[in-house]
Amino acid sequence: MTVAALVPAIAYLIYAFLKDTARTSRRGAGPIGAAAALVSGIALAAYVATLLPVLWLSRVREYHADRLSGSATGAPGRLARALAKIGYGLAGQPAVVEAQSADARQRKSRAAVARALGPMGIFDLREAGALGVFLSVRGQAAAVEPDDVVGIARWELWNPWARLWEFTSTHPRVAMRLRMLGRQAVAMRREPFALFDERKPEGYWDEFLADVLVFLLPAVGAVAAAAVAVAAGAPLVIATLVWCPCGAGLGLLARILLSHDRRHFPETNVVTLLKHVKVSGVRPVLCALKGRVIGRGLPGLAWSEDVYLRDETGLIYLDYRQPFRIWGLLVGLFRIKKLLDRDVEATGWYRRSHVPYVELNTMKVDGRTYTCYVYHVYVILGLLLVFVPLLVRFGLPLLLAKGG
Repeated sequence: MTVAALVPAIAYLIYAFLKDTARTSRRGAGPIGAAAALVSGIALAAYVATLLPVLWLSRVREYHADRLSGSATGAPGRLARALAKIGYGLAGQPAVVEAQSADARQRKSRAAVARALGPMGIFDLREAGALGVFLSVRGQAAAVEPDDVVGIARWELWNPWARLWEFTSTHPRVAMRLRMLGRQAVAMRREPFALFDERKPEGYWDEFLADVLVFLLPAVGAVAAAAVAVAAGAPLVIATLVWCPCGAGLGLLARILLSHDRRHFPETNVVTLLKHVKVSGVRPVLCALKGRVIGRGLPGLAWSEDVYLRDETGLIYLDYRQPFRIWGLLVGLFRIKKLLDRDVEATGWYRRSHVPYVELNTMKVDGRTYTCYVYHVYVILGLLLVFVPLLVRFGLPLLLAKGG
């Protein structure tokens, strides 16, 4: 495994070194810069081509390590419970370090344990946080109930997006490892920690393909609009500079409207959200949550604008994104500290990527409502992409003609 991991590492080092060499050499000796750029591009392609197989080997190694451990101990069920405690009961902790209560200090201590376990290769903190955000607030790390794990792990087991995210991970999804250990326990006639239902109530690939299409709508709109314009006899320059942005704008507006439905935000809780299977970064679940803000999204970062919310059932990440980076910096510096350890009512769109999160629409605290304007800015951007090229193409000639 170590030897295999050296291949993409060396390829990336070659790419990084020659990229700078090519940039420097272009100012002087042209052929040297061109050769360095060519080799740099080949090295980058080699890095990408070899990285994914190495990640796959790493995940296979984890499966074999789990199977060997279950066989050696004779208790795969106990191993699965321990894995659930470590991967789910601890991994969701890094957000709570700013709270000052006694149980918050306990969570801070467990967060340090989680970070210490990272180099041991037991689990991927980024991946395991998906369930830790729910299970960690049940009290002690031991409060990991099989029924909870089975219910919430269905997204990892059934949704195609989970497999896609897994391609970039060094470890399998924790739910996958728990399912394998459960099968091993049954084969060994031992009591499993949890048994996962292998029968999906329906397929999820149609929703996955629809999500991909929605994500690609701006690009599809740009290409389609330019192609139609060229077929209608428009010059290629006009099709590229006018109709291509118009199509991209229409696609962006369609994607925003489809992925940011604002009609109704029903009240729910964290555990109910985490049990949704048909959810992705594109396909949201509209929600309204009531709970307490207990920490920043990035602990210790004074300008982190994202926060964690805890309700009576669990803990979840609130993506308090802003339209512009400087805007987010100011919000993180001056507004978030006023929200810490306060009860809030939040509305937004629950999504899943590496971890579950809620993209905020509004947050209400002490009768005051804070609004996230990302949706509005995207709508304005889409409208500008549609109308500005049209105004330049048709309005400017008319103005010039009148002026003449």
